[in-house]
Amino acid sequence: MAPIDPNLRNGLATAREKGRMICRECRQRGEIVETREDFITQTYTRRGSDVTVVVEGIPAEVCPVCGETYINLEIAKQIDLFVHPLLEFGRGKHTLSMPRVKVELKSKLAQVA
Repeated sequence: MAPIDPNLRNGLATAREKGRMICRECRQRGEIVETREDFITQTYTRRGSDVTVVVEGIPAEVCPVCGETYINLEIAKQIDLFVHPLLEFGRGKHTLSMPRVKVELKSKLAQVA
């Protein structure tokens, strides 16, 4: 394994001191890019389900260079708790046409300590 470039090492240390995350995708290309906090929209579907769930306002870390997004594990678990039953509903036989469900998170409610 090749030694880490000193500039790369210094950039990582600086980002850690500031409490920021480094984009993994950009780091693989030898770049140090700090992510920024933002709110994203994710669309969830499941094979065998006719339901589409769109969740807006998800707090995430986003790379300003490549656009890679990182969602906190606790937030991802919470989203799964309410998205999973909706997607499961779409697997059954229903007389109604399958909906596209839109969920909008309010920024203060979505923050996880």
